[in-house]
Amino acid sequence: DLIRRGNEVCGVDCASRMIAQFRGKLSGLPAASRKRMEFLRGDAENLLLGRRLFDACLIVRTLSHIKNTGKLFAEVYRVLRPKGVMVIADLHHKHSYKYTVLKDPHSERRVPVITYKRDLRDYGKILKKLGFKRESYKKLAYSDLRWQPRRGDEFKSIMANSDKPIFFVAKFSKVK
Repeated sequence: DLIRRGNEVCGVDCASRMIAQFRGKLSGLPAASRKRMEFLRGDAENLLLGRRLFDACLIVRTLSHIKNTGKLFAEVYRVLRPKGVMVIADLHHKHSYKYTVLKDPHSERRVPVITYKRDLRDYGKILKKLGFKRESYKKLAYSDLRWQPRRGDEFKSIMANSDKPIFFVAKFSKVK
């Protein structure tokens, strides 16, 4: 959507496979649109990018897998322009995380993912020290989503409590 609206976008991921997946999704876009999109393999806690490059930063389903969120937020602050915006969409701390696993592409084995549970207030303390201000916050349950999960065994407990928060979305602005 950001590309279709004429924005320039830079995506960062530590996994080459995810970058390949993103690039594959772009293949259907016109060449001019693809030129406005760049994907970098990198570490969100140590971005190899200059200062004050971006108007906005989206962090989607990442924080729950980052041990040192303070380093990540400091990097985001560094690469955002003055009055830049950061939007976070991640797992809610009350979500069970019971089925956070990945399928190993080589063996098809299910591999547990290291997942950290943190309340947004934990993030808020760090972000306030850095110079961010929270603009908005919303909890989302599966019942709020247009997409609904398949009805497999791993989703029975979620569907039984479909009004329980599972995601959150928060918007912060750079004030310093």
